[in-house]
Amino acid sequence: MGNLGCLRLARRILQALALAILAISLAGCGSYPEQHDERLRKAAGVVTFRITCAKDLWERTSKQPGFVEVKAKSVKDTGVGDSTVVVELSGAQLVDYLELLADWSFSSARSSDPLSERMYNAIAPVVDKISGPLSPGSEPPSVVVNDTAGGSTSTPITTPTPSTSR
Repeated sequence: MGNLGCLRLARRILQALALAILAISLAGCGSYPEQHDERLRKAAGVVTFRITCAKDLWERTSKQPGFVEVKAKSVKDTGVGDSTVVVELSGAQLVDYLELLADWSFSSARSSDPLSERMYNAIAPVVDKISGPLSPGSEPPSVVVNDTAGGSTSTPITTPTPSTSR
């Protein structure tokens, strides 16, 4: 093969490589929920967020291969004997957790993880209800993810009192 043939072959290989890189980069662009960025902003302002769920659900969704494990402020057994835990997250931890869940739920680079999607969809409506700083002494936003207890439930987020509003 002459120099011209080698150049044509090299150009075709480079074109194929460029197309492959473009396809891979586009595959990583998932379709995250429209409200995801706003949820992260709200989560960042939370002092404490409480999740009650099965212990293995927390453990499997807070650690994903290739990602930093989300550490909680605390994880306590409920004492009920059914392996249920109460997880308390700070705002920064909640942001990290929502990012991890979203990536494993909505990224088109991999198939969706049903556990992560379940947790994201249970937490999202509670975060969406946050409307500002909580009044002193209020319970933190919380969600119970337990299908055997009738599905997910959440504590209502009260609108801040005028003295705590900005």
